[in-house]
Amino acid sequence: MIHGFPACPYVFSYFADYFSSIGYDVYVPLLPGFGTNPKDLEKTSFNQWYGYIRQYYLDLRKKYPKVIIMGHSMGGAMALKLAEEFQNTEEQPDALVTISAIVWYPKTPLLAARTLAAIKPSYFTYTEVQQDREDGQNEWTGYEGLFARASLSLLANLPSIRKAISAITIPFFAVQDKGDKTVPFKNLEIIQDKEASFHFQSLAMDMGPYKHTRHNLPMYHSIQKGLATTISSFLFSCDACH
Repeated sequence: MIHGFPACPYVFSYFADYFSSIGYDVYVPLLPGFGTNPKDLEKTSFNQWYGYIRQYYLDLRKKYPKVIIMGHSMGGAMALKLAEEFQNTEEQPDALVTISAIVWYPKTPLLAARTLAAIKPSYFTYTEVQQDREDGQNEWTGYEGLFARASLSLLANLPSIRKAISAITIPFFAVQDKGDKTVPFKNLEIIQDKEASFHFQSLAMDMGPYKHTRHNLPMYHSIQKGLATTISSFLFSCDACH
């Protein structure tokens, strides 16, 4: 399970417990620059994050006959990149799950990020548990703020990831909420349009009028059990996954 930006492994806390309880060995690594101090993020980039998760995955691939990759948000982009890189090799993953994955972002915010990055690499506050947030979002433990320079390193890699989606033929489950306020819903539509998996399933959720961003799906108490069950049912239906 690969966390997103600027999150940390806790976003997968419920999912890790659930999949462990039904028999999976679960790994949720912390990417470099995350989960420590927001200033650490300024010293890292997408290539470093991906290089770390790539080696982490290869080490697991040596230990297990079956490995499934699940990624949320930026972690979804990394999961796609891993599947693309190792498709049709001995290191190929056995299945792929993306949750609110980012593969595209509008140009206007991208231009603004470039301007901000030239002035100051990040603007952040230190996260505290906020009880006034709802549906599990009060448990957010990632960074808070705007990380322009680090964000640009992610966005610069999206075109190549997006272009290669059609190379993925392994079982593939993709989900996003229609009202996602962090990553535009167009991302799921792009994945649906480009995928070429022999066993593909997508889920367009509609959570309703919650105050949160409807992006951190594994965290939300109202849906996490149902979503975890849906994903596990998909994996159980794939002969290649067990």
